[in-house]
Amino acid sequence: MKQRILKLSVLALLLAGTVSCGNDDSNPKIKVCNVENPLTDLPWLKKFIDESKQGHQVSRMKIYQSSYDDGKIGFLIDICEGCPDAGLLLTNCEGENLCVLGGLAGDLCTDFKIDFENKKLIWKNYL
Repeated sequence: MKQRILKLSVLALLLAGTVSCGNDDSNPKIKVCNVENPLTDLPWLKKFIDESKQGHQVSRMKIYQSSYDDGKIGFLIDICEGCPDAGLLLTNCEGENLCVLGGLAGDLCTDFKIDFENKKLIWKNYL
């Protein structure tokens, strides 16, 4: 009897896992900056990353996707993680540098409300 209950339990778990792992077409992929993948589909960001990989940029770089000014999508680029004089660069989807936060120049992002709590790491380079 115990073995039959065990087999039924395992079967029920497998069935539940199969049902929950199906494709859900009702939730389409969310586009960022009107592209599927900003790392490859935004020419300015792809070039920036390619140059970093070739060693033309500082080697300990991180790129975060974040929002600013209540919903606009942007990118926070930490061009040298752990370098106190580098700071964070805020860019918009078009690649325009909006401001620099921290670094030698100090906090120059007072005109922008940046959502640091929900930033998402999308790329890092450690050469």
